[in-house]
Amino acid sequence: MTPVGRALQALGVPFHEFSHAGPVFSLEQAAEEREQRPEQVVRSILFRLAQDEYLMVLVGGPKQIDWKRLRAAMGQS
Repeated sequence: MTPVGRALQALGVPFHEFSHAGPVFSLEQAAEEREQRPEQVVRSILFRLAQDEYLMVLVGGPKQIDWKRLRAAMGQS
């Protein structure tokens, strides 16, 4: 189980983890390989904030990150 999976499990959030046989280049490809609609896929985007500091953002389907809100929440650009 991935770290995100462990965190969701600890919070009692139902989920299913998928593994892909090879690289995934688009949301549509990920959805097709999972036999899902793009709206059902959750993308994880990892940001490096500092030398040893990272932030992972989970984004539902085709939605986009609200950069202004993310910067405000993190208190940095």
